[in-house]
Formats: sequence, structure tokens, C-alpha cells
Amino acid sequence: MDLRWKRYSVTKGVLFRMSFFLPIVIEKLERRRELQ
Repeated sequence: MDLRWKRYSVTKGVLFRMSFFLPIVIEKLERRRELQ
């Protein structure tokens, strides 16, 4: 029970970080595409 909860919280944290960083990465890729 505890292990499963730990894994769930870690997955939640990773998803939260991804949702925060993904727009920044996409924006950088779009700018790089415009420069070329």
C-alpha cells in the first residue's frame, strides 16, 4: 500500500514537472524552426 502510494506521488510529480516544462520546450523548438 505504501509503496504504491509512493510510486503514485512520484508519477504525479513527474507529470506536473512535464506539464510545466513542455510548453517551454515547445516554444524553444518553434523559435528554432523560425530561425532556420
